[in-house]
Amino acid sequence: MINPKNYERPQTIEEAVRALENSDAYPLRGGALALGTLDFEHATVIDLQDVPELVSIYVVDDGVTIGGGVLLQQIVDTPEVPLAFRRSLLRTLPPNIRNNTSVLETFMVPNPPREWLATMAAYDATITMQDFDGGTKQFSLTESDLVAGKSVGRRIRNGLMISVFVPKMGKGEAIGSAYVARTPADEAIVNAAVAIRVDGNGQVFGAFAAICGVSQYDEVELLSLGELYKQPLTAESIARQAAMVPHVIEPPSDYLGSAAYRKQMAQVLVRRALEDAAAQLSAAKDSDA
Repeated sequence: MINPKNYERPQTIEEAVRALENSDAYPLRGGALALGTLDFEHATVIDLQDVPELVSIYVVDDGVTIGGGVLLQQIVDTPEVPLAFRRSLLRTLPPNIRNNTSVLETFMVPNPPREWLATMAAYDATITMQDFDGGTKQFSLTESDLVAGKSVGRRIRNGLMISVFVPKMGKGEAIGSAYVARTPADEAIVNAAVAIRVDGNGQVFGAFAAICGVSQYDEVELLSLGELYKQPLTAESIARQAAMVPHVIEPPSDYLGSAAYRKQMAQVLVRRALEDAAAQLSAAKDSDA
């Protein structure tokens, strides 16, 4: 363990990026997750709280842009942020953690909040970052090499994470979620978030699941839900799709659950998440009637 010995507090994005060129530097606002461990290996802390672009939430017509330095409690307190995001933060992270952890930090710690990460992937959220050479780039969380939390962390360490963009759900779109844990307050052993898109006739034309706790690398496993295509979301079609899940995942075994248990739970949770999404779509249809 290396105790932080240096502290910098930049005022602009450019100053923050320059400070992060030091390989021992770590960007923070809050630090409840990163500094609460015994293996913090950085000698310099870069405090981002004075950079306006990083600590703001911008609501636009097509979605919400959340600054990398925004605290998780700010997200919970912003009604324009989709309910699924707020719900993913409220269940397992207590107020003292939410008030002292930034969005950027959740992607950089070794064990990111699983339900938060799965929801981000289900929404196909886009990260914007500034590289050390001054260039700006964007990438989606559903890119094949980024769905693992550690892979995201490696990429954003090549610069400064500016923001996350969460697209607005359109008509006929819904995100459903479900989890299983030892107690209601514990981190999920397995959790799933599903994204569903249906046409005007209620036929599915897009569906995938983001599942945590079913990979050897503690990553988000992305699964196409192709059995649902060109079908309505019914109890029968949902059950058929969920039954396919155990055949396409290879979860680990550990003290929280065997591989067989995780497979079974993944099937159950994808079914529940699909039922959650179907209920949302039904409610939206009724409100439009």
